[in-house]
Amino acid sequence: MHNEDRELQIRLAELQADVEINLTACFGFLALFVPLILLFEELYFSPSTNASMKNVFALLTVASAFVLLPVAFFFIKRANDARMQMSELKKKYVW
Repeated sequence: MHNEDRELQIRLAELQADVEINLTACFGFLALFVPLILLFEELYFSPSTNASMKNVFALLTVASAFVLLPVAFFFIKRANDARMQMSELKKKYVW
């Protein structure tokens, strides 16, 4: 195997690992935050919750969603960037 082929395989393996790491982090983050948001909503709609606490739970639900979306998109973008680099490498080295 040529040295250039080895470098290509190593770089492709690194990029594949980056994709897996970023997608795992994204779905792990989603797995943590979705139940948290559901908890806030459940507490909000609970009949024993007073009015001032309902405002707190509503604010926490909205704040959690505003944190969740940018972080999830950040990890998805990083995984997509690694996939794009993989396709560019394949186009460059495969003819």
